Amino acid sequence: MCAALPAGLYQVLSASSPAHAVAACANNKIAAVVLDSEFLTDGGITLPQTFKALNPNLPIVLLELGHNGDIPEAVDAVATTSKMMLRKLAVLIKSSG
Repeated sequence: MCAALPAGLYQVLSASSPAHAVAACANNKIAAVVLDSEFLTDGGITLPQTFKALNPNLPIVLLELGHNGDIPEAVDAVATTSKMMLRKLAVLIKSSG
């Protein structure tokens, strides 16, 4: 997850659990969320839907490295490499801001 900093820079926030990720999103100004497929659900609730409930304009990118499940509707983009993820994040942040 990224929180906006002055001068257009971003600070990367990490979370060790889905609950920590939601708390970070609720307690910080978040510019975008990058989710690992391990963090898609928390007790049956999809995290992308939870993030969108907190901020409907929040860009969400799923880093898809071998996950074969369904992609939640709230995910804005899927990336299979870190380079692709960075390109998609740049476009999504620019268009949401």
